[in-house]
Amino acid sequence: MSYDLLIKNGFLVDGSGTPGYYGDLAISEGKIAAMGKLEGAAKEVIDARHLVVTPGFVDVHTHYDAQLFWDPLATPSCWHGFTSVFMTNCGFGLAPCKPQDRDYITRMLVKVEGMPLESLKAGVSWNWETYGEYLNALDRRLGVNVMALAPHSTIRYHVMGDAARKREATAAEIQAMQAVVVECIKAGAFGFSSSYGPVHFDGEGLPVPSRSASQDETVALARTLKDFHRGTICVIPPGIPKIGMEDMTYMKRLSQESGRPVVWNLLTQTWDSPNHWRKVLDWTAEAFREGARVHPLSLCERFDITFTMRGAVFEDLPAWKSAIVGSRSQKIANLSNPEIRAAMQRDLDDPAPKVFSKRMQDVFVSIVRLDEHKALVGKNMVELGQMWNKTPLEALLDLAIAENLDTQFLIHGFANGDEEAVRALATDPYVLTGGSDGGAHIAFLCQVTYSSYLLSH
Repeated sequence: MSYDLLIKNGFLVDGSGTPGYYGDLAISEGKIAAMGKLEGAAKEVIDARHLVVTPGFVDVHTHYDAQLFWDPLATPSCWHGFTSVFMTNCGFGLAPCKPQDRDYITRMLVKVEGMPLESLKAGVSWNWETYGEYLNALDRRLGVNVMALAPHSTIRYHVMGDAARKREATAAEIQAMQAVVVECIKAGAFGFSSSYGPVHFDGEGLPVPSRSASQDETVALARTLKDFHRGTICVIPPGIPKIGMEDMTYMKRLSQESGRPVVWNLLTQTWDSPNHWRKVLDWTAEAFREGARVHPLSLCERFDITFTMRGAVFEDLPAWKSAIVGSRSQKIANLSNPEIRAAMQRDLDDPAPKVFSKRMQDVFVSIVRLDEHKALVGKNMVELGQMWNKTPLEALLDLAIAENLDTQFLIHGFANGDEEAVRALATDPYVLTGGSDGGAHIAFLCQVTYSSYLLSH
């Protein structure tokens, strides 16, 4: 037998869930011709000894909408076996967009997805207005398969202007938005995305447009997919990080009224409610029994996150959010203010679930600027506070201020700190593994390694 390509001696993982095994894989005319222990000639032979051979992974929650213009390979996702990316999540995208709206959309992405403003200005050509024109501009030299969604916040601003982030839509405005979603699907969108995420704010600090939408509006927009008999609805429900039955009711409605599957981001194990995920899985199984396809996304590894006090990840902690606005000197002044510090401590003491668990023993010094602080690397805030005879919060802020806010901190086990919980989530039949946020938040996290982690475990 002769093949075009023969990959020999690799560890074959076929994606079916069955155990991997060592063997060969042959390709002829662009298709897999055989797997196992193979003999025969081939135009090209690759020795895959010590390597894993798998189908391409799909990175199911990304934000590569801008990056693909200057990085068509979608790095670093492609480095970990991802050959397809599902993007324009959370309702944030670059189209449709009128010329006069470009600055708002750009600054929204800078704030909410942590994309560098300089990169967006230099790398995005803005030679489109409609969604179809955007896809055409993108589809020139791509190195990965791209599936883009119709973005709620962008569409809402396109239709309603500045009012999009301040009020609910009228019936006529909802109808106009439905028409835009239809245009997006016809142009090639793979579905619709939206967010009620509590940490999603625009460039001016106001909630992003989709957070002003009624659930009736979001459902109405999702319902436009029904006539197409295709597409996925991707959402951040209001109750994140600890969703409740009302969130499940909303997402069941999205699926049942659209006839389409719903994927929501992100189900994690958290220390403030370490077993709540079990309840969510029970609700999910019940939803499927009722005919609603509601899939949680979950990462198959511990979720760490880095931050500095120049711009942190605590948008749902009011005092922390307000303390880190303005110039660097203004931030330092705020963080030095005893009254602001007291308010920040009250945020930590508040038992209400937030995205950050508020466990200061999980916050470590990761990178320091000054030599005199190198011995502090690896210390958590409780240990640092004991060393300096301060509270953990005071220790964190004093160190950050001493280094002009350049200190990098690591939250170890921001989520998914319980390995057995992670295993249960990764093997649940209704859970989709993913949630990398590839293309976004590069200063805080990079979870695109989860495919490599999955294969190694």
